[in-house]
Order: sequence, then C-alpha cells, then structure tokens
Amino acid sequence: MPATVAPPGSVTLYTLFDVGETIDLAAAERRFAEGAATRRRPGGSRRRRSASRASAHRGARLPEELLAHAPVGWRLQTSACLYDFGVVSLRHRLEWPATQPWSEVRGILAALIHRSSYRTWAQLQVRELASLLGGALREPEAVTTEEDYAVIRWLASPDWLSEDELAWLLLHEARPPRPGSRDMLLGRDLRYTIDDRTVVAYDAALVIEPDPADEDVEFLLEFANAQLLELKVYDGLLDVRLPALEARAARSPRGRGAGSAGSSSRC
Repeated sequence: MPATVAPPGSVTLYTLFDVGETIDLAAAERRFAEGAATRRRPGGSRRRRSASRASAHRGARLPEELLAHAPVGWRLQTSACLYDFGVVSLRHRLEWPATQPWSEVRGILAALIHRSSYRTWAQLQVRELASLLGGALREPEAVTTEEDYAVIRWLASPDWLSEDELAWLLLHEARPPRPGSRDMLLGRDLRYTIDDRTVVAYDAALVIEPDPADEDVEFLLEFANAQLLELKVYDGLLDVRLPALEARAARSPRGRGAGSAGSSSRC
C-alpha cells in the first residue's frame, strides 16, 4: 500500500491543436520576445529543444486570467510548444503540495486526467496564442482538431504504487480490470535502470525519472501525440476530398487511368 503522504510530483496536461499549415519558428520566437518586452511581464528564460523538425518554445505568454484553475494549494505553470508542421501544444503542469495525503491527490489526479474542463480553457488559450503568432502562422485554420494527453511524474520508487492502483489512476475504470486486460492496457512498461520507469496508457502515462532536468520521455510523448494529431487531420481531409476524387474518376474516359491517378495525387 502507498504511504499516507503523496510523494513529490506533478501532472502535466497536454492539449494539442492543429492551427495552420506551418509555423515559422524563428519568426514565432521573435514575436514572443517582442510581446514579452511590450508587456514587461516577468518570466523564465526560453529553452529550445528539437526533435525531428519540431522545436519547443517554453516562453509563450498567455493571459493570466486563464491560469486560475489549479486545485487549492497546487502550483500551476503554463507553457506552449510549437511545431513547424502547424501544431501547438499547450502544457498545464500542476504540482501538488508536499504534505497532501495520497488519498486526496489520487482523486484530484483522476478528475484532472479523465473529467477535467481544462480542455475548455485550453481552447481560449490557443486562440490567444494564434493571435500572438501573427504572420509566423501560415495558412491559419479554424481550430477544430485536437489531441489530449496527461503525464504524471513523481520522485518515488518505481514500484511505489500497486499495479491495481496504477491501472485505476491511468485508466480510471469503475471496476478493476482482470489481470490479462490490465497487462494489455498497461503493457508498454519501460525501464532502463532500477530507478526509472515509464508506463504508457491510451490517455495518460506515468514517468518516474530521478533526474528532475531530464524531460526527454515527456517530450517524446508530446511529439508522438503531435504526429497522431496530424494523422487525424489528414484523415479528415481524406473524408472530405475522397468523394470528389471518386466522382472525377467515374467521369474519366477509359484508358486514362494513369493520367487521372497523376492528377488526383495532387489533392
């Protein structure tokens, strides 16, 4: 059984949006710097990271009135990650108090991950951020496609929670799943040393990493969700455009299949 007091830790709620065709990351960084200078608001230094063709800009300023949604006593930090293929990831990182009982923390975590309204205020924030991007956002689109994910991270033994408790926290099933189902749903359990652990489920993941500065696993999970979001966008485009392509193919004379295929590939 876990100890009465929750181990030090946090949960990061990610909401990713497809906002346009591309984002000029260099121009976005200049826009952020100009905006920060204009508002004269305090903030930490920007840290830039990359994976493939993606970069993270952690200094994006967002409206303070949208940040008052943390549970009582919890500390909230909000940042944004921009991907040059037109995706914005909003991050809401909440740290629970060091002395809060685990029985309270687990209930709040489950509510944040599985029943929270943070998606609503993320919608407001992404509109503000898209406005801040200005010309750095090319071919802006109405924000209609999004992807959500959550990552729990704490400084504790990798086996601090029982498997049943971990399954309840990540899956939030009303009834405990049978061992086979639980192992299948939590089967992506990765460990490199005896001190770290990553458990990847569909809606959320647990990350245990003793080095507080090492956030590589979180960034990879975020990048994977950004790619998943793009696949959803392309799937939606196919749903819209396939009927027109099929109608064009039906009208094409016989013997022009090669030419028709070449023209339809430009859709």
